[in-house]
Order: sequence, then C-alpha cells, then structure tokens
Amino acid sequence: MAFVNSQPKSLALRSTTQRKAVQVTAVRYHYYPQRFEWRGAVYIVDAVEQCWSESKSTMPWSVKRHYFGVRTQQKRFLLVHDVESGRWTCEKQVK
Repeated sequence: MAFVNSQPKSLALRSTTQRKAVQVTAVRYHYYPQRFEWRGAVYIVDAVEQCWSESKSTMPWSVKRHYFGVRTQQKRFLLVHDVESGRWTCEKQVK
C-alpha cells in the first residue's frame, strides 16, 4: 500500500455538496475502509492507494476529515471520513 501525506493532484476534490453517502461496513486497523456499500452495491477494498488528512484551519493539530483513495475490483473511489460526525461519503469515482 502506498500512502501520501498531501492531496494528490490526480484526485482533485469536488464541492462538498456533490458527496454521496457511503455505508462503510468494515474497517481495517480501526482506520482504513475495508468494505463499503454505495448505490446498492457492495465493494471490497483491495488496496488503500492514497491517504491524507485535512486539519481545521484554527487548530492544525485537530483533524477534520480523512481522505482515502481506494481500489476495488470494479473501480477506484475517493472516500471521505468526517471525523466529527463519523459520516462516510464518496467524493469521487475514478475509472
């Protein structure tokens, strides 16, 4: 698995209004998504290819969101975990 501390240019983020809710049903090491449901389909994560965090601007040591570039057998996704709400969303689907 490759992990990156900064946001990759190839996965530029869209507006937060375009995020789609995802149900993460399993995580690995209490952190990385392992299996999720999205739009009626179940996806098993083969690899977490990228990972980075977004901090609150007023408190840089306090994490606001975690971003995960994941690969499944079918597709690649950019999943976002909002730390405060615990909500998972799909930011982007990459072919």
